[in-house]
Amino acid sequence: MNFSCINLYSKPGHHNAKNNFTVIAKMVDLMNIRKYNDKIEMGRMAAYYSAGIIKRTVSQKGKARIILATGASQFCFLDSLVGLPLPWDKVTCFHLDEYVGLPISHPASFRNYLQERVWSKVTPKMCQVHKLDPDKIDEYEKLLLEDDIDLACIGIGENGHIAFNDPPVADFNDQKMVKIVELDEACRKQQVGEGWFESLDKTPTKAATLTIPAILRSKAISVVVPDARKAEAVKNTLIGSIGTHCPASILRRHNNTILWVDANAFSLYQAETERPSIPDGDLEFPGLVDIQVNGYKGINFSDPSLTEEDFKKTCHSILNEFAFMFVPTIISSPLEVYKNNLPLISKVIDEDPLLKSRIPGIHLEGPFLSTKDGANGCHELKNLLLPDVKMLDEWQRLAQGKIIILTMAAELDGAEEFAYYASGLGIKVCLGHQLAGKST
Repeated sequence: MNFSCINLYSKPGHHNAKNNFTVIAKMVDLMNIRKYNDKIEMGRMAAYYSAGIIKRTVSQKGKARIILATGASQFCFLDSLVGLPLPWDKVTCFHLDEYVGLPISHPASFRNYLQERVWSKVTPKMCQVHKLDPDKIDEYEKLLLEDDIDLACIGIGENGHIAFNDPPVADFNDQKMVKIVELDEACRKQQVGEGWFESLDKTPTKAATLTIPAILRSKAISVVVPDARKAEAVKNTLIGSIGTHCPASILRRHNNTILWVDANAFSLYQAETERPSIPDGDLEFPGLVDIQVNGYKGINFSDPSLTEEDFKKTCHSILNEFAFMFVPTIISSPLEVYKNNLPLISKVIDEDPLLKSRIPGIHLEGPFLSTKDGANGCHELKNLLLPDVKMLDEWQRLAQGKIIILTMAAELDGAEEFAYYASGLGIKVCLGHQLAGKST
């Protein structure tokens, strides 16, 4: 079943070709899709999303293990990612594949590619970098299996491969994590077309690759696919049956995958599909789930004088009288309110079994909202701010990771990258108190 939700908007105040872009958000099976007109912007947003996952994982576990892809399609993404302030010294990095028999000093070597584009550039240096040696694939498999992979940043080849799992060798049930494969002609022609080798006869015929099960065991998968030459592969990934004829199609079964495409890569899929109607039918719920409750019976969750006892009693009243579950909400407030109320709310939820089971997290409505008349509503102008990643990180720390919803305005400077960063932290971003639209 395919379900799609489309949002069209562009940044206000930016009318040059680089920034006046359109975003389309869709979902096919379990795969989320984000399409941009501009592949540079696409790569930048994918980088912010990946950075959010890395920061959230390090915050929760003290470390993160990631997999990176290579190739010309990853240039924009990796260039943006290495420029972001991240706790790289807590990150262990793997990569997807490497040619058999190619010296590491060769420009087409993926170890050389990542050394030049990523590993030598990030500050601080990565905790560990595991380079795939085709002569030591068993050792690499053991390293992969030592712990979870938190994020795999991959691409899709022109023949639909992921890593070097070309259609003839792809196996969705492979028992290995790493294997040596024969590269098919379409794959090798792509390497020539991208300029890595002078001719087909100088292109390696074998490579070591992570298998499809090795990729799918990643907790999150971010797939970056720009350019018209990938349009057929993107279409085959999203349309029709899931099978090894297009190995990337298996990504539709992974429950935390996001596909980033530009207009050219998305063109053939978009030409063949239409937005489906939403099926008729009743929706059943066990009770009201209210995702924004600012307070109740005279108690305001944004009150600087909020106490643990008042918050606890109010929550029990809400659950007893009208809601099965709810999300307590702090609206745009002075900074001291976030400093005091976020840890207070988190503490009370953790200490009360009923609240812990019925309150999934905290909603912030603001302070990243429009200051224009007609948009700010009851939010005081003095409390409204521009998006700030460091501020969000600090608030999520104070809330013990419980911020799950953020309402913000789309037209603010930096809103787009901020929204994807928040999404990478596990926060659902909603648009409200804004004046953004198709024409802005």
